[in-house]
Amino acid sequence: MNDKHRTIEYPQFAKIENLSSWVNKNRASRHDTRKYPSKVIDFDLTKMRSIKPYHIGPLACMIHEYKEKGYKVRLQNLSERVNKYLSSFNFMHFCVGNNEVNNWPTPVFHTTLPLWRIVEDAATIYHIKVQEYFENNLLDDKELSPLSNSLGELMNNIFDHSESRIPGFTFTQLDTTRKEIITSVCDFGVTIPKKVNSYLEKIGQSKLSPIKAIEQALVNQFSTKSTPRNKGFGLHTTLSAVKHVEGKMLIVSGSAIFWQMKDGSHLYHLMEYAFPGTLIVIYLNVGKLQKKELELSDELHLM
Repeated sequence: MNDKHRTIEYPQFAKIENLSSWVNKNRASRHDTRKYPSKVIDFDLTKMRSIKPYHIGPLACMIHEYKEKGYKVRLQNLSERVNKYLSSFNFMHFCVGNNEVNNWPTPVFHTTLPLWRIVEDAATIYHIKVQEYFENNLLDDKELSPLSNSLGELMNNIFDHSESRIPGFTFTQLDTTRKEIITSVCDFGVTIPKKVNSYLEKIGQSKLSPIKAIEQALVNQFSTKSTPRNKGFGLHTTLSAVKHVEGKMLIVSGSAIFWQMKDGSHLYHLMEYAFPGTLIVIYLNVGKLQKKELELSDELHLM
C-alpha cells in the first residue's frame, strides 16, 4: 500500500508577497491526493528563523483546513528557539490536538497570549480578556481600550464580511524590545476588494482596483451593509485608534497590501499572487498609550 505523505517546506519569507504565493500553492484545496494518499501532512520548519506576527495567522488557517479534511498535521525540524516561541502561544497544542483552542490557558510566556480561534459566539470574549490581561499583568498604568476596541472591530469585520468557510485566527503579543503590542487577525474568506466591488456592482457603481477598494473600505461610514450592525465604522475606527498612538497597521487582502506608517502616511502595493483572504496586523506604540486616570481614592491620598 502506498502511504506516501506530503512534506511542505516552510521557507524564510523575505516579503509578504512570498508568503501569499506559498499559501496559495500549499492550501488543502490544492493538495494532490493521488500523489500523496497518506492522511499525514508534515510542515518542515528547518528554514524558519525569523518569525513575524503576520506568519502565524495564515499558517494556523492552513493547518485548520487540513485538519478539517481529516489530516494529521506534524511540525518537523523545529529549532529550540522556534519551538519555544510557537509553544508560548499554544500553537504546538493546536497542531497536535483538536481545533478547540479557546479555553484561554495561562500564557506560557507572560508577554504572549494564546492562539485564539475566531468564532462568533466567542468574539466578545477575546478582546476583553486581552485588555484585562495586559492591564492587570504588564501595563497596569496604561489605558488599553484602543487595543480592545480595535480587536473587537476586526473580529466583527470577519463575521460581517469574510464569508469564510473556516474560522479565522488571532494572537497578541507584547514586544518588549520595540515597545509595541502586536495583534494579528487572519481569515481565508472573501477579500476586502471583492466584497467592496460586489457591493458597488450591486448598487450600480463601477468596480474599483484592489488598492482603490481597500482605500474605499477605510473611508468612515462606508459600508457594504452585509449585516444590520454593519455601519461602516470598523476599519476606519481601527485605523484611527492606531494612528492616535503612532502605531502601524498592515492589511493584506486579495492582491492588495496596505500599510499605515507611524507618521500616519499610507503605502500601497499590488501583489502578483493574491492572498486567499484577509490578514490584518496592528502595532500599538505602548509609549503613546494614554495613562489611566487616578482613582478618586488615589487622588485623595496624594493631596
